[in-house]
Amino acid sequence: MAARKSMPLQCLPEPMNVIAASMSKDEMIEILRSGGWVMIMLAILALILYVSAFDLIYYMYRTNLVGRSQKRWLRWIKHPEEAEGRVGDIIRYTQFGKADESLVRRRFDEIRFSTMLRVRCGAVFLKTLVAAAPLTGLLGTVMGMLSTFQGSQPAGGAKR
Repeated sequence: MAARKSMPLQCLPEPMNVIAASMSKDEMIEILRSGGWVMIMLAILALILYVSAFDLIYYMYRTNLVGRSQKRWLRWIKHPEEAEGRVGDIIRYTQFGKADESLVRRRFDEIRFSTMLRVRCGAVFLKTLVAAAPLTGLLGTVMGMLSTFQGSQPAGGAKR
């Protein structure tokens, strides 16, 4: 499977290329300010979303439970002292003491449950943030429409 290459700035569609290359930090801050509190709320929501997503990805990377051959896993199970990293910690924990098969199975279930609980909670949190972002944008649109209608009504309650 071929590795994906990142897209250089020149390959972006023309409007995006111009915006990305020409916008300064001050201009971006001005856009956030001109959007009002809803735009700032969207920016904060996006920041929380990205931080949470990268934290979850880092957690999965840090657990380091993939990328090992089955042959290596079997050798580590037979010789837990040779196991390395988090996998080694798990194997040593599950085989600690005079553990019979049912105890080892329960210990593996405990580890799987605690790992998957963290992943599931993170995924639910990300789904909630992803669902909230468009609703926040819609709130901004509605507020903009209300202020437009408020500005277009006649001043002083004119008679018909």
